[in-house]
This record gives sequence, structure tokens and C-alpha cells, in this order.
Amino acid sequence: MTTAPTNKLQQIAATNKTVAAPVTHVVAPVGHNETANVKALILAIVQSLEMMDEERDAQKEVLERLFAEHSIDKKVARKVAKIIHKKNKAEFDQDKDDIDALYSRISK
Repeated sequence: MTTAPTNKLQQIAATNKTVAAPVTHVVAPVGHNETANVKALILAIVQSLEMMDEERDAQKEVLERLFAEHSIDKKVARKVAKIIHKKNKAEFDQDKDDIDALYSRISK
């Protein structure tokens, strides 16, 4: 038993039509203090993005050293670092086993 769509978005989705993103309105800060606060918060995001860029560059340099000094493939080193960072080796092993099983099954 299927239920009838209850709102406009569900009705459109039920007919497989695409939906334009809803229009949002930006409310400008009213006072000087509010404007200064918004600007400070936006600049905090910018600073964070700049730090992320710097860290990404530092990671690239380390990957280059791993390759130059130890002939470790950069792609492999990055994956190992991510597994260690996320502490998800068991999940990685399960995914690898699933991939190997499916590949073996379809490649015969």
C-alpha cells in the first residue's frame, strides 16, 4: 500500500519532476556591532580555510618525501594515513573483502 503525497515537494518527487532549490533571503545585519560580528565570524571561516590549505600543502610535502626517500606510493601512503586517522581498519578490511569477493565472482 502506498501513501498519497502530502505536500508539494512529495507530489513533485512522486511525478519524477526536478525541483528548483528554494529561494532563500539573506537578512543584512542591522547595526554596526552586528555587522562587525558577522564580519569577524566570516573572517574566522576564511582563516580556517587558509589553515586547511596550508595543512594540505604540508601533507603533499610529506607524501613527496615518503616517495623520494622510501619509494612509497603517495596514493597508498595517503590511504594508510586516513585509515589510521579515522581508526577504521576493520571497516577497510571488510570493504576490501567485499570488493575482492564481488570481483572474483564477476571476473570468472
